[in-house]
Amino acid sequence: MAGAFYRSLRADQEVVARAVCALRGREERVASFVAALHGCGGTILPTALGKSAAAAIRLASSLRALGARAHWVHAAEWSHGDLGAVRADDVLVCISNSGRTAELLALAVELRARPRPPTLLAITGDERSPLAQLACAELACPVPSQHEILGLIPAGSAIAQDVLVNAVVAQLAELRRTTAADVMATHPGGAIGEAARRTRGAGGVSADAARDGDVVPREGSQHRARAARDDAGRASRA
Repeated sequence: MAGAFYRSLRADQEVVARAVCALRGREERVASFVAALHGCGGTILPTALGKSAAAAIRLASSLRALGARAHWVHAAEWSHGDLGAVRADDVLVCISNSGRTAELLALAVELRARPRPPTLLAITGDERSPLAQLACAELACPVPSQHEILGLIPAGSAIAQDVLVNAVVAQLAELRRTTAADVMATHPGGAIGEAARRTRGAGGVSADAARDGDVVPREGSQHRARAARDDAGRASRA
C-alpha cells in the first residue's frame, strides 16, 4: 500500500538534487538571469502553457509580493492581441520543460524581430532547446522521464520548475534587500501579513519610510541592471 506515494516523494528529492547539480558552477548564468529581472524598467511577464503555467503564475505572484511589477500571461494569448501590451523595457520569462512549446517559440521569434525587443528569459529542462537558444539568459534543469508520473504526466519537471522559481525569487529578494516591512506593505492579509507584522522592523527600509519618501530615488534601469549583475554574481558565489 502507498508504494507509489513514497516512491514519488523520493523521486522529487532526487529532482531537487538534480537542480543543484545542474546550476552548480553556473554563477554567471544565474547572475545574468536574476539581474535582468532586478533591472527591469517595465513589467515582468512570466508565460507558459499547460502544467508549466502553474510555475509562471506563482512566479508572477511571488514577484508582486516583493514589490515588482509582474503579470502572468497564458502563452496562447500572445497571438490573440496580448503582443500589443509588450514594451521594450519589459522582461518575459518563458517556462517550458521541453523548450519547444510552439506558442513560446513563435512569441520569441516575433519579439526578436522588433527594432527594440524586450528581454527574453527562459526556464527549461533542456539548455540546448530552441527556446533556450532564443533567450537572452536561461536556467535549465533536465529531468528524465522516469521522474514523471507514468513517464508522461509532469511531476519531476514541475518540481524542477518550482525549485528554480523559488531560487530566483530568493535571490531577487536578497538583491532588492526586501524586509518583513516591505512584505507587509504588499501582503498585509492572512497568515503572511500577521507574521510580517510580528517581525516588522527587522532591518532594511521600512514600509512607512518608503511611503513617506525617505528612501533613495530609484536609479535608471540600465544602471540597476549593471549593478544587479555585479551583486548577483557576488551573492551566487557566496
